[in-house]
Amino acid sequence: DVYAATLECVIKVPKPPKGSRVHADATVAAFWQEVAFHQPLCHPHIVAVHGGCVVADSATGRVTELRMVMERCGGGTLEDRLH
Repeated sequence: DVYAATLECVIKVPKPPKGSRVHADATVAAFWQEVAFHQPLCHPHIVAVHGGCVVADSATGRVTELRMVMERCGGGTLEDRLH
């Protein structure tokens, strides 16, 4: 049996650290390390990370964007919640 389901999620596009380029091997490796660290965490006060993907230019193969797929949380921004 196969069932259809929907998952509300958001895409986070992290910025590379200052002085780094998004296509740098170290930046991509750090991104995957962050995804791997957050994925197994399961707690009501931690946003779930479902995975990630790397977007590359089809002509050059150069990484143009890193995307982290995360649980969508309602109720405003974190900044709003902290205030």
